Amino acid sequence: MGERFTVADLRRELAGFPDNAEVQFDGGLTFSKVKPYWNSDDEKDEVAESIVILFSQAQAALSERFQKQHPEILVAFTRITGSGAALEIKGIPTL
Repeated sequence: MGERFTVADLRRELAGFPDNAEVQFDGGLTFSKVKPYWNSDDEKDEVAESIVILFSQAQAALSERFQKQHPEILVAFTRITGSGAALEIKGIPTL
């Protein structure tokens, strides 16, 4: 597969699996939702040409220093824990 991955590609990858097969993600990520994506507000009257798959974990910010030292790491996720009460995020951890 190339850089671009389409819904048709995903359907092909999942062909043959029963509807009740559990989907798991490496690294302990948990699925949150699928969100339509538009390049601009002008396009929102049309069907979205892209989708974004969101996870329950927050994406950690990567500092410029960290990115220079570890160019192979493109994204890092962080688990936000809480007691179930309303969560106040004061900042996303930076690596």
